[in-house]
Order: sequence, then C-alpha cells, then structure tokens
Amino acid sequence: MDDLSGGRLTLGLGAGWQEREHQLFGFDLLDMKQRFARFHEGLEVITRLLQSDQPVSFEGAIINCGRPACLPPPQRPGGRLF
Repeated sequence: MDDLSGGRLTLGLGAGWQEREHQLFGFDLLDMKQRFARFHEGLEVITRLLQSDQPVSFEGAIINCGRPACLPPPQRPGGRLF
C-alpha cells in the first residue's frame, strides 16, 4: 500500500470499543486495561514486521506469534513508521 499510495498511506489503529465488531472478528471485547494491553502488544508486532526484512517472533502476555513476515517488505527503510 505504501508503494501504491506513493508514501501517502496513514495507518490508523486503535484498541477498539464496539462489542459487535469484536464479536464479528472472534475477539472478546475485554475491559479497557486488557484491551489496551492487547493493543500495545499488537503495535509491537506491527512495528517489528515493518522494521525487519526477516521473519520476526513475539511472545507476549496476550499475543504469541512465531515468525510471521511482512512480504513484500516496505521499500522505504523501517516502513517509515515515524
């Protein structure tokens, strides 16, 4: 998407608040503290994926994933996260 948009894509993320959306995607809504903990772990996974051209791993309190990769990797260094 970064390449197609010429670097203009802005990825907006949030912890969510609507119970129906959580249910439709198979997630429990959780209380706010747990929801933000899950959100922060998700951000860590996304950051690692965009900053690496190799598979990454993550083991958190909520999210555990083994060796996903972002393919094709962003053309700009670090995916231009910041």
